[in-house]
Amino acid sequence: MTTQVQISDVQLINLTLLLAIHSSANKDPISACYKFNLRTEDISRIKDLGLEQIQAIVANVDQCLFCLRPEILDIFRTPPNLAGVLAAVRRTDNTTVGKPHTFPSISVKAPLHCEAA
Repeated sequence: MTTQVQISDVQLINLTLLLAIHSSANKDPISACYKFNLRTEDISRIKDLGLEQIQAIVANVDQCLFCLRPEILDIFRTPPNLAGVLAAVRRTDNTTVGKPHTFPSISVKAPLHCEAA
């Protein structure tokens, strides 16, 4: 008898990203806002989730919670040493750093705005 839980590839992606955001939010919420393009409220909510809640969300959603950036192919075509720079200056809505932007995969509609916790 096996006690191994079977999850889909999509659920594995969701679990990995949610755990990474959760860990980052608990270590440094300001940095997590920037790295994951989230608002303070979003980070606070994810930070408050327990591991069992994250697992339950993942178990009940078999579609990707996170979408690739629209310019992902441009980043793949860029020389590796310039990919980070391109990713930093090109946002999901093709604006430059410092201008309001959204992260459509989780429906964040407000500009990035992080405050000290």
